[in-house]
Amino acid sequence: MKIFDTEQSDVVIVTRHAGLITFLRGLGYSGPVVEHATADDVRRRVVIGVLPLHLAAEAAAVGSVVMDLPREKRGQELSVEEVEELFDRIDWFIVRTASEQQWLLNDSAASGRQGGDGMPCTWRKPEVVR
Repeated sequence: MKIFDTEQSDVVIVTRHAGLITFLRGLGYSGPVVEHATADDVRRRVVIGVLPLHLAAEAAAVGSVVMDLPREKRGQELSVEEVEELFDRIDWFIVRTASEQQWLLNDSAASGRQGGDGMPCTWRKPEVVR
């Protein structure tokens, strides 16, 4: 099966959870597994896992595993059987930075204040003058 024109074997899996890795392998995802992703690991790749926004923006698409996880199971290592039981779906996202979007075309967007339609864009730490 192809996901965003990518074979399942090319999808990068970002997780440290053995039960989830085994479960995703059972669904046909046989790509590389990375515990702690870098921009080089995910750049222009289809990824399944939890990524901070700045890395998600580097990826072509990010799949988020949605599970009906009870509060008492949070923070615990889950077996593959528990993942199978709690799994609901994989939601897919395409994340881009505001500065990559076409609606940010005026000079204020480049300064890090607001885009052309008043939407916020990348904030940069102000220069400190001493």
